[in-house]
Amino acid sequence: MKHTHKKILGYLAFLTIASVLLGACAPQVVTQEVRVTQLVEVTKQVQVETTKIVQVTAAPTNYGNVVWLSTQLRPVQEAEKVRGVILANFAGKVEYIPEDEGPFHDRITAEVKANKGTIDALGALHGNFSVMAPVSRTRPTM
Repeated sequence: MKHTHKKILGYLAFLTIASVLLGACAPQVVTQEVRVTQLVEVTKQVQVETTKIVQVTAAPTNYGNVVWLSTQLRPVQEAEKVRGVILANFAGKVEYIPEDEGPFHDRITAEVKANKGTIDALGALHGNFSVMAPVSRTRPTM
């Protein structure tokens, strides 16, 4: 039962992170008030000032190639749903790499020590990130 609660909390944490990332990538709609002057003819021409509300939608951004390393959603069916459903409308190409915790930490440690990162996004439980704190201290200062 304890393991089931951890698994559910892990899924909830991942879904929260994924929704925040995908929400940040959605096109933004901005409502802006614009003053317009136009001529209206009644019996004589008069200049009338009116207000129009205009919605401006941001142009879609292409985020290019993104590498997402994650310890979550590792089973084949779940990984395929990430690729086919969650990332289906993402404006860019995502290489989703589900890893076990050991290889996950090994890859991050190796990239930090080499001072050359290839990973753009990490997905893991909060416990996985706290283990990485000492790794960040091994990074050479410039």
